[in-house]
Amino acid sequence: MGSNHARVAAASGNAEIAVVVDPDETRARQLADKHHCGWAATLDHVDGIDLAVVASATATHEACAIPLLAAGVPTLVEKPLAQDLASVDRIIKAAASGQSPLMCGFVERFNPIVMTMQRVIEDEPIHFLAVRHSPVVPRIQTSVVHDLLIHDADLAVRFGRSDADAVSSMMWSESANGSIELADAVVHFQSSMIANLSASRVGQRKTREIRLTTPSVLVELDLLRQDITVYRNVRLEQIVGDTITYREQTMIDIPFVRHGGEPLALQFGHFMSLVRDEADVVRERDSLFEPHRIVDLVLRRGDRSAGR
Repeated sequence: MGSNHARVAAASGNAEIAVVVDPDETRARQLADKHHCGWAATLDHVDGIDLAVVASATATHEACAIPLLAAGVPTLVEKPLAQDLASVDRIIKAAASGQSPLMCGFVERFNPIVMTMQRVIEDEPIHFLAVRHSPVVPRIQTSVVHDLLIHDADLAVRFGRSDADAVSSMMWSESANGSIELADAVVHFQSSMIANLSASRVGQRKTREIRLTTPSVLVELDLLRQDITVYRNVRLEQIVGDTITYREQTMIDIPFVRHGGEPLALQFGHFMSLVRDEADVVRERDSLFEPHRIVDLVLRRGDRSAGR
């Protein structure tokens, strides 16, 4: 992800890459040479930067982010902010204490069809269903909860428009000591919306689907195909004859999706708005804790089974 963040930053026209920090010299030099900048093995040798993107391994996020935030450096941290809730809380508090803009890599917030769905919804959501499945990805070491499910936990919070008040979950790992590769969670929100979140890295195909139900519409998203469909049931009648039958009439609408750019680039643009004080820094910071709290509850309260 570090190379992707560097790519969108360099292409934005709003920032210049000053230094790549990576303890792997070969990897650091390759990326630094590509963007004609310096490189360093540690943050100790970084000076005079205006903003930072932390896209290192999750276990290192806190150690990287807190010194930057304490020094007043606006920081974008890849999701999750950290691997446990206490560390997440410390990062957020460091940002508040240093009055430093903090953003988490919840890139789905900037997905064009998610943004379109936000415009379509006019009444309170009742049900949020998300399926985020992938085939096996050996290079990823974090649990599927932190890797995939957290994206939909974040979106559920945004559409639920409140905090969660109850969470239950079931998880599966390949072995008793292995990383969690499959997780299903049910989340109840204070607004009364119920969210069903399913994340897997043991699927046979990549799936990214969301369904949102309100009293008036059902909105279906396919995040891979960038499709959005809105359903409105307008009539249900019972026909009485030799047998009783039912007939429904449903209106189907396919809204226009305005593609304003790559979600990662749109995310970086929002980060720059925070840096320039053109967006609400406090609101952004306050939006980060709840998705991580839900993920923490999924992991702590869930039942876990093992495969082979």
